[in-house]
Amino acid sequence: MPKKYIILLFSLLLVNCENDPEKGQPSESYARTTPAVHSKLPQESEGTEAKSETIEVSPIPFLAQEGFLTIDGENISPTGFNQKMELLGAFSKVIDEKQLKRFVDQSIEDLVNETLFRKMAKNQTIPPNAVEEKFNEIKKSTSNFENHLKKLGQSEEELKKEIEDSLRTTAYVDSKIKIKEKDLRTLYKRNARSFKKAAQIRVSHIFLKVSHPKEKKATLKKAKEILLKVREPGADFGDIAKKMSQGPTRKKKGDLGWFSPKQLLPRFSKAAFKLKVGQVSNPVWTERGYHLIKVMDKKAAKTQSFESLKSELEKTLKAKRRSETIREIIKDAKSKGKVKIDASKIVKNPEFKYSIGVRKTLPKEIKIPSK
Repeated sequence: MPKKYIILLFSLLLVNCENDPEKGQPSESYARTTPAVHSKLPQESEGTEAKSETIEVSPIPFLAQEGFLTIDGENISPTGFNQKMELLGAFSKVIDEKQLKRFVDQSIEDLVNETLFRKMAKNQTIPPNAVEEKFNEIKKSTSNFENHLKKLGQSEEELKKEIEDSLRTTAYVDSKIKIKEKDLRTLYKRNARSFKKAAQIRVSHIFLKVSHPKEKKATLKKAKEILLKVREPGADFGDIAKKMSQGPTRKKKGDLGWFSPKQLLPRFSKAAFKLKVGQVSNPVWTERGYHLIKVMDKKAAKTQSFESLKSELEKTLKAKRRSETIREIIKDAKSKGKVKIDASKIVKNPEFKYSIGVRKTLPKEIKIPSK
């Protein structure tokens, strides 16, 4: 049985904000989300939670048989489910029972969704070079690409077909989504606080380390002596930092870079943000030692404009609308009886082997609702 290359058909689709950006909780991370097709593995006894069992997967724990899944009157080959199970065996040497439940559930769910959308999007147009561009992107980012494909038993043409299906599905779902500028402006207003950029300063420092409390007095005296040199007419702070600073930034003439107030140690930040550009502070104590701080440049606090964020706002809103559209399409298909699952056709693989010393508690079959 060939092992499919690990490209999830819905990697471009099944995304959803961890927080709802339309409710004033923007998030840069998105998670796949689809309606659950709940698989229920029987417990050892009613009313008690099954103990987590460690199971060695060899080769795969469950097999789907012909007729296990019907979509829109068409019998779906069990190959897709079995290949997903094989990935579990190929890439997870040891799993526990809870993980197995989730994987079986997700495998069926993915297969249903992939098949539904592949059928719906088969006539959807995509840009002429889109498949080749995505293929080259994957090839470039995958080390030992040819060997990897060979190991997984997949040809380049099969991979390109998966990419094509994915791109058509994305285009199909996107064709159902309409985003107006007023929607983007509403999203911008609800998240206005998140678009504020704090004031920033670029700082350099001369650092004198204090390794023991007894060194504190002498180090402070030395810091004051260096400060006098720094404040002499024509003195170059960077050159003095390169000679006198004891931190790693001495190689960069004390340059620390750009910071907002909360990115710095409290005492350091308080002293630095009081300074004008070009000013040098008195010795500032932190738990590491003494610092002479010079502000090299400043950037005032500002709020990013709607126009500068419009593209990102559209991506965020489209991601949310995509997941909503996908759920609605799947819900509609299932409500019309287009998806039927025969749980009796998903059975335990007779060749499945347990690790030594583990109780054999996996059931012979998985009970899944027919809709």
